[in-house]
Amino acid sequence: MTKIYSRQKISLDYILLDSWHPYFWIVLGCFILYFKTLAFRFTYFDDNTLIIDNLWYLKNIWHIFDVFRQTVFLGGADFFYRPILVVSFIFNAYIGGPSPFIYHLTNIILHAIAAGLAFKFFQQLGYGRRFAFVLSGIFLVHPALVQAVAWIPGRNDSLLAIFLLASLISFVNYTKCRKTHSIILLQIYFNLALYTKETAFLIAPLCLLLYTTFLDTKSLTLKEWLAITVGWIFSAVLWFVMRSSAGVTSAANALSANDLLSSLKDVPLSLMQYAGKVVLPFNLSGFPITQDTASIYGIITALIIIIAHIVTNPERRKKSLFGLFWFIMFIIPTFILPDKARFEHRLYVPIIGIFVLLSEFVLSHKSFFRPKIFLGGSSIILILFAIISFNHSDIFLSRLPFWKSAVATSPHSSSAHNSLGVRYWECDLMALAEEEFSKAIQLSPGNVNALINLANIYRTKQNYEKAGQLLAIALQLKPTEHLAWYNLGIVHYLRGNDTIAINCWEKTLAINPNYYYAYKTLAAYYFLHGDAKALTYIQKCRFSFNRAVTIPANASLQDRNWLIKFSLEEM
Repeated sequence: MTKIYSRQKISLDYILLDSWHPYFWIVLGCFILYFKTLAFRFTYFDDNTLIIDNLWYLKNIWHIFDVFRQTVFLGGADFFYRPILVVSFIFNAYIGGPSPFIYHLTNIILHAIAAGLAFKFFQQLGYGRRFAFVLSGIFLVHPALVQAVAWIPGRNDSLLAIFLLASLISFVNYTKCRKTHSIILLQIYFNLALYTKETAFLIAPLCLLLYTTFLDTKSLTLKEWLAITVGWIFSAVLWFVMRSSAGVTSAANALSANDLLSSLKDVPLSLMQYAGKVVLPFNLSGFPITQDTASIYGIITALIIIIAHIVTNPERRKKSLFGLFWFIMFIIPTFILPDKARFEHRLYVPIIGIFVLLSEFVLSHKSFFRPKIFLGGSSIILILFAIISFNHSDIFLSRLPFWKSAVATSPHSSSAHNSLGVRYWECDLMALAEEEFSKAIQLSPGNVNALINLANIYRTKQNYEKAGQLLAIALQLKPTEHLAWYNLGIVHYLRGNDTIAINCWEKTLAINPNYYYAYKTLAAYYFLHGDAKALTYIQKCRFSFNRAVTIPANASLQDRNWLIKFSLEEM
């Protein structure tokens, strides 16, 4: 729509708000803020397992259909079903292979798209174009969302936000115009959201709440509601069948009763801490846990929210409660996950609810919209948040800076100490690695990964008895841990127990048929012993993983360490 602007207005309204201009500025702002992440490497926080270890699978473009029958880590006991995330990795791997550049570029693009959809959605809530632009700008530069952009696997929440917002926009469009294509788009986006993250189920109640609080349109008929609901139910049943066929483990089964109770006890405090990072994002971490997160910002934020709701215009309080419900509804499911970290990328969707809540307070008071106050206040917030985000993204530069930062900000996190130990081990700093693994076990005696890693330290010291004891403890805690079986096989092989070692490696493959290193180990073992079984495993490496197993001339049957070194070489 063409507008006529006075000379006084053209400097701001036309440049920023006319036509497609807001989307241009959102995209430009996103690239300016995050351009340096294009040079970032992998953090080795899930991205190595999801991408580097699975490149053999991701580089095959036709696997975009197979991913719907796989868990997100493509093997072993897993409770995450994320087909759309894996599809995005497949496209990235097909274009850029192992280079992290294309993955980071995709994250930036997804964040820009999400911010653009947020701008559209805020307008549909009845917020003016100028106010919606400021809100989407704050969303774009918000420090609590850095992890979703600078950390490659964080894109899953960006993808969820994109499909969720697109679903809600399509729903609102349908209530206004009753166009068939809007209802079709609603179902398409709902399905895409569902195969991105299971919290997409909340789109259904969210549409109902949105309809009863914000939409001033002709009521949908019972027939129309029935058509929408049947579509949702059909999609949910199909999703459940697909998820079950992928062999996903229930998160509830992965948690003991004590773990679940402990996690739920943290909910009130963690809720405040999460809310605090939305309003006062000054206590950020790449690996936050409740114990090491300052609660003062959350307490202040809780008071701000309560006061804001009380002084909000009574006519807007229903909408304010909608925002609060949105936030709680999307953040609560994260507390039943097996990990106890309170990752900030999980705020990507819930944060919109807090934006709505506080927006209703602001819109209740006309004084906030005086030109100087509105321009000055929004500019300060945008600039401050952008500076914090720009600096905070540095911790995602590469593996060692990330995990050093994780331990510094969450010193009581067993997982952070274990992962830092692995990074030291990769740098051949064995003493520091052993110290971190021991600290991880001290903090959490049930940390299976730390037990396996410490066992490997003892294995390198040729203390096979101690290594075997640690691996036995790990398997007692988690009998389906394929890495524990694989490493126990190595220990038995080094001790001369070949039969037991082979049984352990075969057990590894029974648990995780996609574990390449076990195939390679068995291929090399049987080749050295002149056993025809070697051909089976060599072919498996060649055709399933696109890796040729070539035994070099210096292969030694007598030097058992040679086989282990050869087997564990990077793919």
